[in-house]
Amino acid sequence: LIAASPGMANVIRLGKRGAASSIPILIEGESGVGKEMIARAIQGESERAGRAYLDLHTSRRVSTGRDP
Repeated sequence: LIAASPGMANVIRLGKRGAASSIPILIEGESGVGKEMIARAIQGESERAGRAYLDLHTSRRVSTGRDP
């Protein structure tokens, strides 16, 4: 990934930290901002590179009956 803005530099820094860990990572954000690109970069830089990649799209909100 290549980024010029301080915000994206922070995203890359956090992504590298995530790649070095063994815990699952949840990436949230607006549609079209590059979440999947970041997720694939994290996997590619981690010890999980080459393993299965699980992509969950959770944009649909599930009603519990308690929501207004």
